[in-house]
Amino acid sequence: MTVRTVATTLSVILICTAATWGGEPVSRAGLAPAVKAGILIGSVGGSLLGVFGGLIGTLVGCGRGRRFVLTAMKVAIALGAILLIAGIAAVLASHPYALYYPLLLLGLLCVAINGSLYRVARNRYEQDELRRMRALDAK
Repeated sequence: MTVRTVATTLSVILICTAATWGGEPVSRAGLAPAVKAGILIGSVGGSLLGVFGGLIGTLVGCGRGRRFVLTAMKVAIALGAILLIAGIAAVLASHPYALYYPLLLLGLLCVAINGSLYRVARNRYEQDELRRMRALDAK
């Protein structure tokens, strides 16, 4: 039996016909600095938010790290509110869509998800604590 390795190359060519992006001059790399910042905020922030969510979900599910989880969720809610305010300020200052959209999206997700699940996580930890106390009382 022979195993063949097949390599596929996909080349994407973007042709820019305009000299501006969202009203700002295009830099040498083809994108305005504000657009680059929006891409960086969205990609790094979204990745960190996903990893944070997985970590929090795992810890809450295992009943571990109560202080860390609840404090981290409060910090995430505050950070989300700051991102929302920054996104609204960017909209009001007429910055490009590629800059304010990641700010608004990350801010909304941080506030909505952590805000709604904070009470659920706290109740889960309280139930675990009550279960442990009942187990000790039964002995």
